[in-house]
Amino acid sequence: MHKLVRIKILTALLLAHVPLQAAPHSTAVQSNHFAQSLVTVSEHLAKGRDVIVEVKLGGYGGVTNNLEFYREITTRERDSGKLISKILWENNKPDNLHGVEVYVYDEDGRLLREYQATYLPYPDMRKAPYFTQLVRHVYIGDLHVTREFDANGWPLYEDCHGRLNERQISIGYEYEESPNSPEDIEDPQLRADYRACFGEFPNRPGPFTNPLVEIED
Repeated sequence: MHKLVRIKILTALLLAHVPLQAAPHSTAVQSNHFAQSLVTVSEHLAKGRDVIVEVKLGGYGGVTNNLEFYREITTRERDSGKLISKILWENNKPDNLHGVEVYVYDEDGRLLREYQATYLPYPDMRKAPYFTQLVRHVYIGDLHVTREFDANGWPLYEDCHGRLNERQISIGYEYEESPNSPEDIEDPQLRADYRACFGEFPNRPGPFTNPLVEIED
């Protein structure tokens, strides 16, 4: 699911306060671990680096009707301006995490992994984050390939764009629509492009559903 789609769904829920089915216990535990671990990873990534930290208030209208619901703390690398993290804490309950984003780059400054978790702004909906996201990035020649998962490792989306054999290509599939293998794609050119993009990139989250692997030596 694209981030824009998630934002639209979240906005609709904020306006309507639609009740949601509570997450199963094991799923909720993992999702909460994922979210809370990202706060630790954010602190680690910023430690010892020259960073710029910006703080501002934000919130929601509609039923929530609180335009200062959260305090948003954004941390960027000073020299490059690259976003390291963005953490949102509930303003009236400072220990309540509302949302977190963390970004991990390689030595060349290319994005390797991005993480996100967001809770709904209702006290009765804090059993687990409303959505979680892990995006893995791979670079193959002039191709930029991504695969997205939730905190429990379920695949969400895959995307590939860039140049291949002097052609500009762009491929994107929601998980429900993605082929089980390249052989399931009827069009020969698309099949070859898909294989070039995803053939060496298993549709697995790897160890990154535990964000703390980012700080292991």
